[in-house]
Amino acid sequence: LPLRSRTRSNMSDWSLVVYPSCAPLFWYLLFRVLSLVVDEALTAQKLVCVLHALLSTAVGAYALLFQDALRADLINGKWPLLHSVMAPLSIGYFVVDLTLMMVRKPSPNADDDKDWLASVVHHTVMLLAIGAYLWVGRGDFVVASFMVWELSTPFVHLRWYLVRRGWKASCLYLFNGVALVVTFFLARICNLPFVIWLFARQRQLGVFEALWVIPPICRLVTSSVFLLNVFWFVKIVKGALKVVRGDASGKST
Repeated sequence: LPLRSRTRSNMSDWSLVVYPSCAPLFWYLLFRVLSLVVDEALTAQKLVCVLHALLSTAVGAYALLFQDALRADLINGKWPLLHSVMAPLSIGYFVVDLTLMMVRKPSPNADDDKDWLASVVHHTVMLLAIGAYLWVGRGDFVVASFMVWELSTPFVHLRWYLVRRGWKASCLYLFNGVALVVTFFLARICNLPFVIWLFARQRQLGVFEALWVIPPICRLVTSSVFLLNVFWFVKIVKGALKVVRGDASGKST
């Protein structure tokens, strides 16, 4: 499947105007409004992340379930709303959130320094991935399936909020932890192998054969994000095991 760049005429559509201007501005203004409402920048940043996650999951799920053209051809199937609206919006979100993370960088010895670095790498890779998708103009089904990754994000931030409020011993914390493990595993760990299997089946190839048909840049980007998901999933499972063992007062991961 050779990658072919879109022509300059196709690249001049309004979706590429939204990316450098309106999309980041939209998310930043939303962040500023929420900062005034909750009176704290970090909480506002978390809320913006949750809102983006809900929007991304809803749009991705709708595309996968109701856009027949995407399922008919996993690589070449098109849904204009995805590349003209949602992809630029997601780029705008990652630009703003990455900027806010850089402004609030933790000290090198802080407990959350490793998580901060992993988040920076994740956002950078996602910017490159969505930017490449806009440039190439193919792979709408794959992008929609990756948008569903965000299903677990609200539970991640609810966990942060519960820890901050000192509710680690509550039933809500336990329920949220179970929901986080399940949604993260299904949306972020099982998702990519399933998409590769679907692609192999559609092209009547073996799974390993299909991996080598995928362009190298796509393999690099998807495998990088997938490894980050595995890194976080291991941390989430370790945290869940602490709760199960009655160590809810231990270090947050």
